[in-house]
Amino acid sequence: MAHVDATSRAFGRRAAQGSSGAQALHVARTLLFSASLAAVLVGCAQNKCPAGSELRAGLCKPKSKQGASAAADAAVDAGAAGAHVASGADKDAGYDAGPTHATDAGHTAYAADSGTANTTCDHAYVLVRNACVRDYCVQLSGEDSPCPANATCSAGTTLNKVCTCNTGYVQSGNACVRDHCVMLQGEAPACQANATCGNGTAATPTCICDAGYDLTSGVCNRNACELLTGAPDPAACGANQTCTPTTPGQKQCSCVAGYADCDGNASNGCEVTPASDANNCGKCAYACAGGLSCTSGVCADRVKLMAVGYYGTCAIRPTGSVLGWGAPPALFPADSKPITQPTILDRPAAAQISVGINHTCLVAQGTLSIVCWGQNGYLQLGSGVSTDTTQTLSVPAGVRAIGAGNEASCAVISSSGDVVCWGDGSGALMGDGVARPSGASNQAFNVTDPVHGVGGAVDVGVGYDMACALTAAGGVLCWGHDPKSSTYYTPEPVKGNDNSDLTDVAAITVGYQHACALRSNHQVVCWGDNAKGQLGLNQTPVARNRYLAVPLPSGALGLAAGGTHTCAVVQGGTVYCWGDNGYGQLGSGSLTQTSSSTPLLIPSFSDVVAVYSGSTAVHSCARKHDGNVYCWGFNYYGELGGAQTGSVFSVPQLIPTSLWP
Repeated sequence: MAHVDATSRAFGRRAAQGSSGAQALHVARTLLFSASLAAVLVGCAQNKCPAGSELRAGLCKPKSKQGASAAADAAVDAGAAGAHVASGADKDAGYDAGPTHATDAGHTAYAADSGTANTTCDHAYVLVRNACVRDYCVQLSGEDSPCPANATCSAGTTLNKVCTCNTGYVQSGNACVRDHCVMLQGEAPACQANATCGNGTAATPTCICDAGYDLTSGVCNRNACELLTGAPDPAACGANQTCTPTTPGQKQCSCVAGYADCDGNASNGCEVTPASDANNCGKCAYACAGGLSCTSGVCADRVKLMAVGYYGTCAIRPTGSVLGWGAPPALFPADSKPITQPTILDRPAAAQISVGINHTCLVAQGTLSIVCWGQNGYLQLGSGVSTDTTQTLSVPAGVRAIGAGNEASCAVISSSGDVVCWGDGSGALMGDGVARPSGASNQAFNVTDPVHGVGGAVDVGVGYDMACALTAAGGVLCWGHDPKSSTYYTPEPVKGNDNSDLTDVAAITVGYQHACALRSNHQVVCWGDNAKGQLGLNQTPVARNRYLAVPLPSGALGLAAGGTHTCAVVQGGTVYCWGDNGYGQLGSGSLTQTSSSTPLLIPSFSDVVAVYSGSTAVHSCARKHDGNVYCWGFNYYGELGGAQTGSVFSVPQLIPTSLWP
């Protein structure tokens, strides 16, 4: 209502005292209205209102309280027509009526200077600047609840009241649903320690371990590999290591790919790169032989290929240069005494090499030719004249493999896979279907006269009076003299007891009168002469023209047949040998056991990657992972290459680094 000053109120009271009740009331109201109007007019005329009021909508009205909302101001202004209407004749003269929806508590009394009132608003109303305004957060009879269950109402004096879900509840559509991630009084935590609750509105909330913790056995345990930020802990492991959590609060440090911990010192992590460390090549403690480098975890080859014969041994270096040791004339035609250590031969760089009993042949590197030297009494050097002169045989189509036997040689032609043989043709070694009489059997090299029916060959081996070829399809064909007194003038496939052809062969090796094959499944099979148990079948020494499997303890990786013995390197790098042991060629450390029909382990000899022997040899050699070369067996002509003074060695003998040129 408009502001009324103290003078007007006093005047009204005196007028009322000098008149009758009704007349006095009328006079008081008239005076009050006149005084109010006068005050308003004076204020309007002077463009100002009395103290405690302000000009709004052309009228002087009580000033707004500091901080009152605009909505409350509007409610008061809008109620000017009724909020201050007198409540009736029961009100004493000179007292203003209270606002609508108010209960008078000892009359509505306004202080002249403040406009305060002793008014109590009705239910569901609140006093806002001398006006009782509807509080929509309070439910009246017949009304719907102002908010959904589990919610609290606020800002009820505005039409857009605010409903806020209570603690432990979250809004879902128009409802407040239970948030199980928020613990109410008396409840147990939804998640265990070191875990964060999620999806709390589900019947079973999701608990996710905090950063730096992992779930093990239903408990969030400290991850020893992480910081509490969840980032990897750089101090958890050493250099070049990865950290893996194990049992709660524990960890395992492992070397990253390409590194190894060879010193066992956890503080410096994984300090070795086995791919290139010559002292730990491939793995810890695998040191390359003196002066050899390590590449891709493999020691550089001191030799990449070896060939073994009765009188001597040859080796091809990675560069292709040829080394030899042993006796003339097979290796050193110009010398008269044995050479007992590796010596560079004056020969062209070689890709392949094979040593017979008295001659040697190689395939020249980068050229299309064969070079043979030694004795030539059977034309085994390839020329048509039986003089002991080094021969170079031209092969325009290229040579894939070479094999030298007792007094004959064979080669695989690259372009066709044909096999060409020359030298002693007795025993049908030429394989051309011709039965040659004794004394007229020698044949010179003739690339146009190949062995019949062996197209597609990839390797060849030559023995005393027999030869075998490996085909690209994994089959094996043999020709010549059969130990069971048969002679095959043309190649025949090797068969098993069920008369099926031998297949799936990866490599072949030919001895004096027996042969063996390494299949792609790492199985070894042998056939032929078995007089010394060289087939390894644990059977009576009876020759076989059908192949049988050799009982090795594990799969074979390499295979070599000697004259009357055989050796194989198996998975794990150990070596087993069987057959003749008259000169210690089995490497078992015993000379009293002259033969064995079952494979014998060479003791204390491991990390072997290749084994070598030859069809006329009574010794064997092996190359280890570190690049070192060992030989054992017959050494009368220095065949073992270690400058030994003895003639027989039944255990492997190292060729020292100092002896290699």
